[in-house]
Order: sequence, then C-alpha cells, then structure tokens
Amino acid sequence: MIPEKRLKEIKKKLDPTPAEVLEISTELLSFRNKYGVSRKRKAEFTPPTPQEVEKYAQSIDFKVDGEYFVDYYTARGWEYKAGQKMKCWKGAVRTWKKNHNKRNGHTVMDRNWGERSLTDVLSK
Repeated sequence: MIPEKRLKEIKKKLDPTPAEVLEISTELLSFRNKYGVSRKRKAEFTPPTPQEVEKYAQSIDFKVDGEYFVDYYTARGWEYKAGQKMKCWKGAVRTWKKNHNKRNGHTVMDRNWGERSLTDVLSK
C-alpha cells in the first residue's frame, strides 16, 4: 500500500492507536528509503575565510578587507544587529557594498584606513 493513502486512512480516525502510528511511521520511512526521498535539512552556517570574503567582494566589484569583515562578525557571534543568526555571509557582503555606496558613493572599507573614496585608493 502507498504510504500517503495509508496516512489518509489513519488520519480519518480521531484517535489512532500507538500501533497504527508506528505502522505508518515505518511505512513512510521505508518509502523514503526505497525512493530516495529525504527530509530537507538546513545547511549549517560555516564562517568564511578572509580570502573567501575578498574573492567574493572582488567578483561583485567591491573591495573589502576580508580580515576586517570576518573579525567584525566573529566578535558578534555571526549575528546581525537584531540578534538574527547569519545564514549567508555573501548577502552580508552585498549589504556592506550597498550601504557603503549609499553613504559615500564608491568607497573601500579597510581596517587600516577606514573608509576612503575609491578614486583615492586607485590613484595610489
């Protein structure tokens, strides 16, 4: 019997017995194993290396000190201001780019010099 049909049958009952619950659980598990259907698991967040941050920032035409970025979020437990756990560090890099472009036009965020205009950096 197909597990979905069996599940509907059991759900029709208001109070399935523990044996029926165990039976349908076993059927669903064997169905998942047989057809390769698995539960989706949330990907665990892995903090980037400074080199990964710099490489990604460069790919989106943004210059950021990778060590500064990693140190900034490491000090905050890889959480945003509102206490939300970070899920995607690339999104944070894009947000940094957007915010810096809003504030100062094209800027570079650097640990040693703070924010400087992009033309100042490129002219040296």
